[in-house]
Amino acid sequence: GGSFGSVERFGGAVGGGERQRFLRAGGDGRIGLSANYLNFSELADETTLRLATARAAEFASRHELPLTCAMSADINGHGWGCADILIDAGTPNLFACVHTHHGRYPLERPQPGFWWEAPSGRRLLVWSGEHYHHGNELGLAPAAVSSYMTKDDCDAAMVYGDHRAVAERRIPRYVDHLRELGHPWEFAPVMVSGLRSDNAPPSVGIRDFCMDWNQEHGERIRLSMVTLDEFFLRLRQSAVELPRYRGDWPDWWSDGPAGDPVGVRLHRDAQRRRAALLALSKQHPE
Repeated sequence: GGSFGSVERFGGAVGGGERQRFLRAGGDGRIGLSANYLNFSELADETTLRLATARAAEFASRHELPLTCAMSADINGHGWGCADILIDAGTPNLFACVHTHHGRYPLERPQPGFWWEAPSGRRLLVWSGEHYHHGNELGLAPAAVSSYMTKDDCDAAMVYGDHRAVAERRIPRYVDHLRELGHPWEFAPVMVSGLRSDNAPPSVGIRDFCMDWNQEHGERIRLSMVTLDEFFLRLRQSAVELPRYRGDWPDWWSDGPAGDPVGVRLHRDAQRRRAALLALSKQHPE
């Protein structure tokens, strides 16, 4: 899900050698960090979001790592206040891998970039990408192709047995589809996982396939594995003028709280108590 929480858990689970390798990869730009701690529902209030985002910012500052991006996956939006929270954390870019099966595209088309104007008037650069397993559907991951969203002539034998054949059909079709929609950039990001399942690890097979693809098809369509930092740097250098939007970008996936009224009541009560305690502590700091 592109969350910092997984980085935090990784650091607590591995020894010093693995931790140092991870930090070196982050410093070299081979691994990018995300300022989002978890994929929260909109039950999280401003205090929770600021405290959670600060954990990533503090980690990046302590280890002198760049933290320019936040990423969310499997949710379809964010409350308006998130824009200011990310900007305050020194994170000017947000990449969202929406779950289009439920929420659909927020701007009624795939792969748009836009400026999200925060309540303060400052702007956050946002890219609203495809479903977070879209790269798997395109055949980028060996033994990990899926057809959750894509329904075409790739049968089960191809999907489960020949990812290259799937890629040969779906990648050119997808590029042509974007061009038909008027996609103004010469690039388009897709997310990919090492397995068919959610919360999957990476896979060196993806890298190997990208290299093989570029040797054969690189003159027309080139595949590159990049961090979010690299992607947003290229987007900011683009001459394409981006639209600007204000207001909430609600998460339509948050219907879950309606199914757990007891848990929501306890959570809201804890939020109110915390707000009251914080107010009292300011009045009586001793």
